[in-house]
Amino acid sequence: MENLKGIGFVLVALLLATACGINRPITIPSEEVSRSEESAKKYAEKYEEVLGELRYLRTSLGTLRSEIAELRKLENGISRLRSETERLRNLEKHLAGLRVEIENLWGLEKTISSLQWQMERIRSFAPYVSSLQAEVARLGDELRSLEIRRPLGSYKLPQEISLCGERVPLEDRDVWENLDREFLSILANEAQVLLWMKRARRYFPHIERRLKETGLPDDLKYVAVIESGLRAQAVSVSGAAGVWQFIPSTGERYEMRRNRGVDERFDFFKATEGAIAYLKMLYGEFGSWALAMAAYNAGENRVRKEILLQGVKDYYQLSLPAETERFVYKIVVAKILLSDPDRYGLRLDESQYYSTLSVDRVEIDLPKPLSLVEVAKALGVSYKKMKDLNPHFGEESIPAGTHFLNLPPQSSERFEAFFSRWKGEVERNRSN
Repeated sequence: MENLKGIGFVLVALLLATACGINRPITIPSEEVSRSEESAKKYAEKYEEVLGELRYLRTSLGTLRSEIAELRKLENGISRLRSETERLRNLEKHLAGLRVEIENLWGLEKTISSLQWQMERIRSFAPYVSSLQAEVARLGDELRSLEIRRPLGSYKLPQEISLCGERVPLEDRDVWENLDREFLSILANEAQVLLWMKRARRYFPHIERRLKETGLPDDLKYVAVIESGLRAQAVSVSGAAGVWQFIPSTGERYEMRRNRGVDERFDFFKATEGAIAYLKMLYGEFGSWALAMAAYNAGENRVRKEILLQGVKDYYQLSLPAETERFVYKIVVAKILLSDPDRYGLRLDESQYYSTLSVDRVEIDLPKPLSLVEVAKALGVSYKKMKDLNPHFGEESIPAGTHFLNLPPQSSERFEAFFSRWKGEVERNRSN
């Protein structure tokens, strides 16, 4: 190491001399030169040896680098192999799942085969099933025809009853007995109640609609049931007529004309408007729907008189004519039975109900009488059909004047064409 330092110093001195421009030779003692040459030779040899080792190390380093690169490639390959192995494992799991699915499908195929066999058996039974169904239907019809209603005594009044939103005081024993009597009397007349049910299907839809439109209680429709049994041409011994049983004077008060050719009390639509207006007026005076209905039956003058005489304004505590005292109770019973007929052993098939009343209603102004026979011919219906739809016309011809005419459904256009021709002929005959 010391020798290296000496050589270093010599080299540094030479460099400095050259840098400083010293051109004169430097005198070095011969002994020093001789030692330096030996040292330089030794160090040259050592240098060559070190260079050789460096070259070897460089070569080894290059080889090592190549090997490292190969190792990295190998590592990448191993990583890919691991990924592929994982993918193969997942594939194996998927294949295992598929095997299970295939086994399930085989089981399903067996089940389907079994079901197909069962279906074939069922099909083979089809003729017997059809025969049994027909027999069951026949026996059902026979059973219905043999059905016997329970004894009247087994049917009971509801514990709570209201009419037009007003509670019926059943806790009063007299009230309960009066209602029970009417209940059993009406229930015993099964044919009458069944006719009410059938006719209600015909007339109730229009009455219900008009009551709703005028804001009156729906229960008022039962007044018509007790008044006329919903018979369009009903006439009482006192001269009341139509579904709503107007007497002549009350009918005229509500603009129902009555003469030889026309009696509009039989016009269901016009009478319904009159009944609604009348009942509304009566309720306005008496403040009770029960009293309003009683006045509808006996007349407001009679009810007003009895209220003043007795000092009582409660229908259930008021003494009235026998028919009127029973009238509201009958209306309550009509509501009970027609609201839930099945509960009281009153049953009808849908086909047994009467058709809902449906007409085309037109207003006509006649300069002269118009024959209903001619109208029927023009519309392609029978004269009887036209009379049934228009019971308010008492003769074969509609009198001159303004009238409402009820036509079969969807026939108003044909009538308008006929009526236009008829009026044209009347005008031509007048001009001639």
